[in-house]
Amino acid sequence: MADPLLSFVGAWNAEDLVPRQQDEKLTIVGHYQNQLILNGKFLQLSHSGSFDGQPYSGTGFVGFDESTNQFREIWLDSLGHMVVVDSTSSAADANGLRLEGEFQNPQADEKMRFRSEYTRESDSAFVYRLVQVAADGSESVIKHARFSRV
Repeated sequence: MADPLLSFVGAWNAEDLVPRQQDEKLTIVGHYQNQLILNGKFLQLSHSGSFDGQPYSGTGFVGFDESTNQFREIWLDSLGHMVVVDSTSSAADANGLRLEGEFQNPQADEKMRFRSEYTRESDSAFVYRLVQVAADGSESVIKHARFSRV
């Protein structure tokens, strides 16, 4: 089941755009080192860079959960005090993954629904989008990252 993950293995430079206030965006520049682990069943994402002028690091894992027949993702980083977990019930393919989940938003004291999208553009580029899904179904992109292979 590692095939959809193969496109994301390797060293990547990333530029993330995170909307802040009206028309203001924060740019996060960093580096990812992604590798298959545990007999190729899981992709480990290791990020280092800076966020708002401060050092920032994060680690994630993506893999196929045979017990639920879904891809699952977990993300932890140096900014948060929470664990973000999402999954997909739709089939992933060699061009990407689309995962959905929710987490407790510590700033608004409410659950936040979201969607993570990993889309392969070529052998040397992919895009990641984090989309917030409001209770009324409206969506807003809260993170957009472009990755280029090193």
